[in-house]
Amino acid sequence: MLRIRLSRENYASGIVSSYTEALAEYGKTFSLKIEGVSMKTEEKKTGLSWKVKDWIAGYVFIAPVTLGLLVFYIWPFVQNFWFSFNDVNKFNVTHFIGLENYRQLFSDKEVFQTFGNTLKYVVVTVPVGLFLSLVTAALLNSKIKGKSLYRTLYSFPP
Repeated sequence: MLRIRLSRENYASGIVSSYTEALAEYGKTFSLKIEGVSMKTEEKKTGLSWKVKDWIAGYVFIAPVTLGLLVFYIWPFVQNFWFSFNDVNKFNVTHFIGLENYRQLFSDKEVFQTFGNTLKYVVVTVPVGLFLSLVTAALLNSKIKGKSLYRTLYSFPP
């Protein structure tokens, strides 16, 4: 570090500012003290900071997953939403018909029967499956004879 001691007269006359500008342009670190007035400059950093590098690395790592989600999930969802307002033929030629597809959907009685069947299926199968899974887990973790045999048999593929 280079230390320069100058008086207030030199500072007022502009000599100090020319020294500081010259040193700052040269890229050196220096500290300047003038009877109560202190001034510091540091070397200019080149390149990216570690925070920016971390952000760039993070975006590079999530780019493939984001691209996959866009291509295989989000774009088909948007496309199907658009197709729901159109009459689409076999060759993907669309003709805009607005809410007509939805009017047809909700005027059909089979749709409501299908919704009811799905609701019954969910209400029955989810609790039964959950109960059987909890019972199996409790049995495999209890203190019974042959526990390791049961765990091995359970882990085999069907």
